[in-house]
Amino acid sequence: MSRQFKPPRLLAGPYPLPSWARTCDIGEAVGDLIRGEVTYAGISDSPIAWPWGRVRGRTRPIPVMTVELGRAIHLEAASAVVYHWGVSRKTVWRWRRALDVVSFNPGTAALWAQAAAKLHTPAARRQHLRAMRRLAMGRLSGLGPGGTMSECPPDLCELSTDELRAALLSALVGGPGSVH
Repeated sequence: MSRQFKPPRLLAGPYPLPSWARTCDIGEAVGDLIRGEVTYAGISDSPIAWPWGRVRGRTRPIPVMTVELGRAIHLEAASAVVYHWGVSRKTVWRWRRALDVVSFNPGTAALWAQAAAKLHTPAARRQHLRAMRRLAMGRLSGLGPGGTMSECPPDLCELSTDELRAALLSALVGGPGSVH
């Protein structure tokens, strides 16, 4: 079963296209909060249409850092900015560094909270425990992580999560009763 891609949600959007971008001519000078004056190169075709500009002496255009984009950099998760503005993670990192943005901003915190909620469901805990048992069975029986066993040995199936972790750790580091 394949998972469908869900684009990262914007926390503080929408981010409207600056009004000057529709009336600006290509080649005209526009202001960029980080790079100063850049040459207007058009509007991107990314999910959020945004004006692009070229720095003098460079050929590749990059989104013009406006007040609204700066607000997005401060509030949104890096993955959301990457997706919605069509830039690389490195570009977002450079912008965050230039604007003194903390790495764990409100958008990142929201993504982490969303991921944590998915991991702390009963179904996720059962899946994690099953995976730990499979790994422990392979390690403790000498089969290795890719080994298979038809059924769970009674002594492993009765272990609590903490006991299973301890047995697995013991087998991995060569403790008592481990098979190598």
